[in-house]
Amino acid sequence: MKYSIWFKNYLKNPLKLGAIFPSGEHLARKMTEHLEYWNGGHIVELGPGTGSFTEAILQRGVSEDRLILIEQSLDFVVYLKSKYPLATVIHGDALDLQKHLLSYGVDEVESIVSGIPLVSIGRNLGARICDNSFEVLKSGGTISQVTYFMVCPVQDEIIDKHRAKKQFSGIVIKNLPPAFVWILLKQ
Repeated sequence: MKYSIWFKNYLKNPLKLGAIFPSGEHLARKMTEHLEYWNGGHIVELGPGTGSFTEAILQRGVSEDRLILIEQSLDFVVYLKSKYPLATVIHGDALDLQKHLLSYGVDEVESIVSGIPLVSIGRNLGARICDNSFEVLKSGGTISQVTYFMVCPVQDEIIDKHRAKKQFSGIVIKNLPPAFVWILLKQ
């Protein structure tokens, strides 16, 4: 079922998904490494798709009821709600992140795991999503971002504006396609 939903959405709009297959287990583990030090705050996942990163987040010990998933595809939202009934699953746009969070009484989050294909959605849209993400991230919070290019997809101007630091976390060869992971730490 997971793969049929993925391919149906890929055929509708491949650039929105950014990859030809759901993220693999190795990439999911890499994207969530920083959550080993979870302190009980809310974790947001942007663009969870079929939940590859979601599963890895939960395996790191994050409570399902502290997880907020924001997804544009209604097909994925229905799937995620059935698979993760205790998580807050929002059918919406990452551009409206702060509005979505405030509607659930959340004003800041501990970490954001982003599967959004920042490069393929365009520079301006990607910059706005990143800016909004930093706005809701608490001081000391992290954003993990996947990309299929070696360069960090988050613009230096956005990183500097929020006094954040970027760190290359690694490349995951055992993923189709191979992926790069970046961690952004808000000071």
